[in-house]
Amino acid sequence: MAIIAQKVYQKCKIWLLFAALCWGVHSCKKEHNAGLAQMPKEWLATKAEMEAYSAIDSSKAFLLVKKFQKQHPNSELAQVICLLGYAETYRSWYNNALATEYAKKAASAAKKLGYLEGQVQAELLIVETTKECDTCLDYLLNVEKTIQSNTSALTVKTIFRFYHDMGYYHYEISDIETSKYYFFQGIELAKTNQLPLQESILKSALGSVFTREGNLNKAITFHQQAIAQCQQHAPTECGNHYYEYAIALLELKRYDDALKAILTAQNLYKAHPHPFNAGEIDGMLGTIYLKQKNYEEAEKSYLTFYKKARFSSTKIWAHNLLTNYYYTIGDFKNAYINSQKSIKMRDSVYSNERTYTSVAKRTNFELAQKDEEVQTANVRLRYAIVIGICIILAALALGFLIYRNHQLANQLTLLEQEQLQQKIDFEQRKLATTTLHLSQQSDLLRNIKKEIEQLNENAEPSLRTKIKHLLKIIDGSVNDQDEWGKFKLHFEAVSPHFFEVLRQRSSSLTELDLKHCAYLKINLSPKQVAQILGVSPKSVTLSRVRIKKKLQLDEHEQLNTYLQSI
Repeated sequence: MAIIAQKVYQKCKIWLLFAALCWGVHSCKKEHNAGLAQMPKEWLATKAEMEAYSAIDSSKAFLLVKKFQKQHPNSELAQVICLLGYAETYRSWYNNALATEYAKKAASAAKKLGYLEGQVQAELLIVETTKECDTCLDYLLNVEKTIQSNTSALTVKTIFRFYHDMGYYHYEISDIETSKYYFFQGIELAKTNQLPLQESILKSALGSVFTREGNLNKAITFHQQAIAQCQQHAPTECGNHYYEYAIALLELKRYDDALKAILTAQNLYKAHPHPFNAGEIDGMLGTIYLKQKNYEEAEKSYLTFYKKARFSSTKIWAHNLLTNYYYTIGDFKNAYINSQKSIKMRDSVYSNERTYTSVAKRTNFELAQKDEEVQTANVRLRYAIVIGICIILAALALGFLIYRNHQLANQLTLLEQEQLQQKIDFEQRKLATTTLHLSQQSDLLRNIKKEIEQLNENAEPSLRTKIKHLLKIIDGSVNDQDEWGKFKLHFEAVSPHFFEVLRQRSSSLTELDLKHCAYLKINLSPKQVAQILGVSPKSVTLSRVRIKKKLQLDEHEQLNTYLQSI
């Protein structure tokens, strides 16, 4: 039940509703992580010391393993640690047969104990030391499955080691895209956990992948990044980076730079206790010398490379290099002999069948994962349906509330607009009434002024001074400009930007035209406008036609409608 709960949690992760299932997952993880959880701190320290010395001083690492084994002869977990230590040591001594033997024993014992970290480390050691390529893929796929289901039970460096081995496995079978995928995954893991040396290792590996792919500029970039990063954190570990960098430079025909890089790698390898591929230096040196037409040095380097070759794949490479060398100098007999040896060894090591088998196994592994996902989906679906229904109901309720709120907001907006329009209409009516009243008052004062002027002609001299003063008072009250200014002030309070919009539409509008437009805006009739302006109604009508032309309105568009829209 705990295993089912674990899988549901890993696939679904449905928040707080699965608290009970999460408890089951926690219990299950404890069972499967027995190794690290039960291992004393001093054991962990000793194990780390063994791993460190296996890379720099394998003899010291071997003595540490033997000492630890004597101290804990009855502990099964200690025996797993010792088996892993022996496997790592023999691997550093290039005794792959013994390394594989100890790694298989460690894998079996770790699996029996439920010690996932030890099991995965042992299986990766088998991959790195065995000659059986198909078996390698089985182990790698098993490790990948373990990582996907029990990531927390493994250390970051172990997961990184898997990405490294998986990437190189696909690189060896020329599956470039898959190789790049795993290398990039490893780089992201190293970046996240601040492991600069590991990051530089996979950047160098990616450079090799891009070299094989023919993307040499990108390869050079990755190699340079790897070297810079490694020099900053572990300068003595840069040998392999310079070696791979030299290969890319050789492909670019930068022979002097390639020679400089390979000689740097050679010097670093001499100072390193366990160089990764020191024997291959001679092969690269021979190739560079051949390109530089230094045939004597090229032959020496190639023959040295062949003598140092430990693995079948390296010997095939050496025969190919010798074939190319003898062909270049015209020694076709030796070229033919080395070519035949290379073909014979290649047929025994590589075959298309291996590639097809690898692809088939990978496909079966992915199909098995899909089947597992389908099975767990049935458990997830029931919870998803319930949660989906709840979400739909909540969404409907929320949608109704939003819709209702939107309706109320629209109604409130319409009500506010109606109130505002009513207020504007009232102000316009008030303005029109006031304008007419002022116009009538002005007409009355003008008539009175005419009568007084007639009286002034026949008045006595003593009264004329008073009559002139009275006429000035009437003139001050009948000032059309002042009346227009007061009207304009009140009008713009009701209809702001009205005159500004008209001037932008037509700069040819006169002040009289603007008056006509303003009076038309407050719904005054031509007769009322004529009364205010002191002109005939016909003049008002003609002015409206002229204003319409200035505003460039269409024939069917009414001037009054346009002005009301402003």
